[in-house]
Amino acid sequence: MFRSSTGRAKEKRVYGRQSGTLSDLQGIGIWAVAAAGHAAHIPGVAMTCPAQSQKVGSPRRGFTLVEIMIVVAIIGLLAALAIPGYLRVQRRSQNSRVVNDLRVFSQAFEGYATQNGEWPPNATPGQVPAGISTADFKVSVWQSPSTIGGQWNWDLNIVPGVTAGISISNYTCSDAQLAEIDAMIDDGDLSTGLFQKISSNRVTYILQ
Repeated sequence: MFRSSTGRAKEKRVYGRQSGTLSDLQGIGIWAVAAAGHAAHIPGVAMTCPAQSQKVGSPRRGFTLVEIMIVVAIIGLLAALAIPGYLRVQRRSQNSRVVNDLRVFSQAFEGYATQNGEWPPNATPGQVPAGISTADFKVSVWQSPSTIGGQWNWDLNIVPGVTAGISISNYTCSDAQLAEIDAMIDDGDLSTGLFQKISSNRVTYILQ
């Protein structure tokens, strides 16, 4: 049975719509695969993936000379404010340590004199005098340099005008610091009172 020309025209239109739909679906599939970062390969069709955009980071910016100079100036200012304060605290700590050690040592020597009726015999710098009990005596401190430098020393009839005294010889601190120590235990005058500067390198706490 022969189909009429009208029938054949309808089939062409239907086939055309089907072909267009298939082509559209293939195109969508191809671009979907390509968008996922894979190359799409369809027989008879050459496809290439669209170039992926690359993110370019912003260029790194270094410090300028002016910024570095500002930072250095701030650090210098902070150091100028902090260092003097630290030195004052350190100095007060040294002074307090010397005063405390003098009190401990003087109690030990005075205790010996009370029990024996006389002062301990003279000793060389750093040497604990004979007869001194080490129970309440800071032997390690006595044998070590003081916090203001120099060495502890027990003087008996060595210093003119002084019968017995505790000395620090060859100290390294300034006279101003010695005066501060003097003010904590005596009159603040290194030429009078119980705490005196006996020579250029010797200061003595007089017990008698």
